[in-house]
Order: sequence, then structure tokens, then C-alpha cells
Amino acid sequence: MSQFQHKRGFSQLPKVDRLLHEERLKALSQRFGREVVLEAVRDCLARHRARLRTADITSSVFDTEQWIDEIIAVVEEEIAPRLKRVINATGIVLHTNLGRAPLSKTAQERVHEISTGYCNLEYDLATHRRHNRLQHVEWRLRRLTGAEDVLLVNNNAAAVWLALNSRCDGRELIISRGELIEIGDGFRLPDIMKKAGVKLVEVGTTNVTTIDDYAAGVTPKTAAMMKVHRSNFSQIGYTKSVAVDELIALARRHELDVICDVGSGHFRPDGLLDPAGETLIPGLIKAGIDLVTFSCDKWIGGPQAGAIIGQKKSIETLRGNPLVRTLRLDKFSLAALEGTLIDGADERMGYEHIPSLRLVHLPPQKQLASIWLRAFEQPAGELGLMGNIVPDVGYLGGGVAEKSFPTYSLEIRHKTGIDRTLRAMDLYLTSCRTPIVGRLENGRLLLSVGTILSDDEGQYVSDALRDATPEAVSRAFKRSKDGSADR
Repeated sequence: MSQFQHKRGFSQLPKVDRLLHEERLKALSQRFGREVVLEAVRDCLARHRARLRTADITSSVFDTEQWIDEIIAVVEEEIAPRLKRVINATGIVLHTNLGRAPLSKTAQERVHEISTGYCNLEYDLATHRRHNRLQHVEWRLRRLTGAEDVLLVNNNAAAVWLALNSRCDGRELIISRGELIEIGDGFRLPDIMKKAGVKLVEVGTTNVTTIDDYAAGVTPKTAAMMKVHRSNFSQIGYTKSVAVDELIALARRHELDVICDVGSGHFRPDGLLDPAGETLIPGLIKAGIDLVTFSCDKWIGGPQAGAIIGQKKSIETLRGNPLVRTLRLDKFSLAALEGTLIDGADERMGYEHIPSLRLVHLPPQKQLASIWLRAFEQPAGELGLMGNIVPDVGYLGGGVAEKSFPTYSLEIRHKTGIDRTLRAMDLYLTSCRTPIVGRLENGRLLLSVGTILSDDEGQYVSDALRDATPEAVSRAFKRSKDGSADR
């Protein structure tokens, strides 16, 4: 490009003020604010200046309406919702990054009903007086678990903190070294315990802890003993831990509490979730543990919440904690949890109703993978990619990461081993109106059928694969490179 052409190209760019005075953009400013539109105008002009610097002079030759259309598109993208529903094709059922458990139909209906008007959140319809908002749901958990009392908070980390702060503040807590876990993202259980005002007394070794180790840790300052489910890792080889009933017997001799955090706990025996029955909540209550904490958004299948259940005298101490109000659930979480517990009350643990539980009990859906493969056949050739159906392993996630189930995936590879197009394909899928999230690993993109919730989702993936033209895939890749896409 000559110097004259370069200057001429820049001179053709419209002025900011002129664009802002166009009627369509003035209307947009009234709706979303002048600053939002001004930022979009500047963004569009900056893009065109960058193209001019790379000698693409024709990119700036727009008429006014074209400029306005582009600016409006930028504004619409900017103000579009950032929290989106996605299709989980990763094969991980309780994927923390994707929001863990999808809600059951009854839970969805309860949230919809409660969110569209007023409700009796803290109002007793019989006495016309204020009452505890948690009463709507806590009685269901008492019935399902056999606990004397229940307290709900906003997540399980909060449940653990509240239990320890209320029962052990300023005193000692005995716990096995092998159970001082990190639950992900640098979030370590010992840190929660220390913030609760507890002095940790670590006993045993990483792989072996005996009842004598617990006994040796008891001092006049001891308030409780604690067991923690290891959740996201397992030990094999030479290991030994103390059974719950043995620990309770020791604690009773010293008049100490026993607190148990089961993480992803569930209510009834299941060959896949917990064949040994180690984390069955009713069993722990029946054994006599004072307090049990667990998440409600994992294998319970509900919204984010933490439950503390156990003996009434212990729960009452927690209710009196001055910080309990900071941890309370809102009406939407309570409505969703109520619906989940209605569905989960089924003797089959709601396998027909709780989506996450239904997924892990479905037979492998190879037919769906075949449909995807046929839909992708033509686009694959045009993109220089190839598809194949492969046996795969799905994971339960949600604190039982080692548990798996058989499934199938559509495997997408590049014919020559070059992965740039594969990356572009991944970006194309996540840029769909409903983003599709798979696994990009070891030079292949895997789309698992093991976490597809419905026929509609399966069909949507099929349609997206069929529409994966070179133009659409290239467009998604370019949008990501110039920063207009999040991923």
C-alpha cells in the first residue's frame, strides 16, 4: 500500500461524534446508555484502523448504515447475558465449571412458581406471624435422613465452618492427617478449620491412622473428633482408617463431639455411587454422629447449598451463631432444593427424576454418537478433519472423581495431525447459540454422549456439527483471536 493510499484509508473513517448523532445510535444510547454505545463506536474504529495497518484498505470503505449495523452488533454482544446454558459433552456429570447438578423438573417448576410473584418465605400462613424460612425444606431432610434436626446454609464449606466455629471455637479438633484434603482451586480444608477458630491436632500418618492415634491426641482442650470423606482422591495399597462406630465409642468415653463431612453424600445404597456404603447419610446419623455436613448440589442433585444434620442439641448451638445469617439460603435455592427433595424421596433415589443420577444409570448411548458422526461426515471432509466413534469413560465428578461409567464419544481428529483446525472446531462449538463444551485433549476433540441430558440436546449437537462449514468455523476462530469472544 502506498503512503497516499494509507492516508486516504484513514481519512475515510467516520468521526465518533458523527456516528453518535445517527438516529439509530441515538436510540441505542437512550436504551443502554451513551457510554456503552461510545465504547462500541471506538471499538469498531480501532478494528478498522488495525486492518488498515495490515494493508487491508477495502475493510474501511463502509457506508454509514454498514457502520451503524456493525456498532449495533457490538453493543448487542456486549449487553448479551454472560451466564449461559451450555450443553455438557465432556463426559463429567457433576462438572464444577459447568454448574454441577442440573435441576430436576419439579425443582425447575418450584423455582419458576416462586420467582414469578411473592411467596410465604418467612410468613406462617396459619398464624400470620413471621417464621424461619428454612422450615419449608428442613423437615424433608429430617425425614429422609432420620436426623433430629437440620440446618441449611449456602454451601458445604460454609456448613463445615459453621459447625466447627460453633462447637470448637478456641479449642482443639482431632483429625487424621490423611483426611486434610484440598477440594480444588487451592481451597484447603485446614484453612477453613483455622478460620473457624479451631486448633488442629493431626494424628496418624498420610496412609495409616488407628484408634490409638485418636486416643493419644485427646487433651483437656479437645472439643471434637472429625472424619472427612476424601472426596476427590483415593488411596490404595497399605492403608488403614478408623471406622465410624469405633471413633464414636472413643469420643463418648471422653464426652466429645464427632463431626463428619461427607462432601457429596447421598441417602440410599447404590452400586455405582457408593458400593461400600461409606457415605450414606442415614447410616451415619443412626450410628450416632453428632453433626454431618454435605453438599446439596452434588449427588443430592439440587442447587448449591450445604446441609448440617444431627443431634438437636448440637444444631441448636449452630443456630445461635451470630454469623449464621450471613450464610443463609435465598428463596430460589430453597425452592429448588424443595423440588429436588420431593423427587429424591422416591425409594429409587429419584433415578427417574434427578438428571445427574439418571445419566449414570443409562446404558451407553452408542446410537447417538452414530447420529453425530453421520451429521459431521460432510463438514469433516471440507475442514480436513475426520470423525470416529470411540468407547469412552464418563466420570461422576462431584467429589467421587474416581467413579466412572462406560459411554461413547465422537472423536474428531485432524487428518494431518495439525491441530489449529481442531482448535477452531472447538471454538466454533463453544460459540454456538447454546455453547457445546467437549474435551480437547491429546490432539483430538471428544464429544461425549454420556452427559447429554435430552433428545433435544442430542439433536442440537447433531445440527451444530452439520452446520460446521469452513466459513462458520473460520469465523469463530477469528472472533476469538481478535478478542470479541470470551474463549
